[in-house]
Amino acid sequence: MKKKLLSLLTLVFLLTLAPLKLGLCSNWYPYVKLEPSTFTWKEFDDQGNLLLKEQGSALFLGIGIWNEIVPRWILHSQLEIFLAPNVKYQGHTMSGIPVTTTNKWLGVSLETLGGVNFPIFDNKLNLSILGGVGDFTWLRSISTTTLSNGTVVYGYTEHWENVYLKVESKLSFLIISKLKFSFEGGMLYPIFVSNEAKLPGMLDTSQVYPKGTLSPFFQVALSSSNFKLGLSYVKFSFKKSSPDTVTSVSGDLYLIWQPDSTFSILKAFIEVYF
Repeated sequence: MKKKLLSLLTLVFLLTLAPLKLGLCSNWYPYVKLEPSTFTWKEFDDQGNLLLKEQGSALFLGIGIWNEIVPRWILHSQLEIFLAPNVKYQGHTMSGIPVTTTNKWLGVSLETLGGVNFPIFDNKLNLSILGGVGDFTWLRSISTTTLSNGTVVYGYTEHWENVYLKVESKLSFLIISKLKFSFEGGMLYPIFVSNEAKLPGMLDTSQVYPKGTLSPFFQVALSSSNFKLGLSYVKFSFKKSSPDTVTSVSGDLYLIWQPDSTFSILKAFIEVYF
């Protein structure tokens, strides 16, 4: 995770400062971001029945920069850390015994978008079209718990990697002097998804590759030259993976797969510009 974070930081630095070094920016706006959030993770069987649900509060901490590149091109890069130390897990064993515990999530994401801005009515109305790529990786630590019948269910940690394409449009208009309202919406499409875990009782590390599907996101916000605050929603959807074969400590072979899953995040956010 440390190497991943350092690599993402380096990439953000290079992408955001390159236009400045080349003298192409007419304006640039670095910012810090705070996002109290709630999220829900769900997994489903082949018939669409709910297998498990995780829900809890999270905190995203981010830094980013908007570059306005002559004449009307824009570049936006953002790096975020995702913290969720107390997530409620509700599921059941294969024999139907309920399982309730508390899990921990930790992640990091990088997103870089480029596009064009169309000012209308002397900049009182703006339409922007952007597209780009993002990388959201997280650790999902499932805690050890004891069932009602005394059976111990041992925990483990999953390492998820989600690389996605993003296309969005943004419409903003001036309400009063220097205060704007904006609406953003678009679609995300995961192009590479993996889930790696060392399951209890297994000799091998399993790695499966769920398939991404088109997923929506939107954002509404009020902004001035110094701050931006609003609400955003994003939903990632993953289809069932092909199975991976792993060997248990007793020498038996098991098939491991990731079922259909969804990851929904609702954020309230504030950005402060410098």
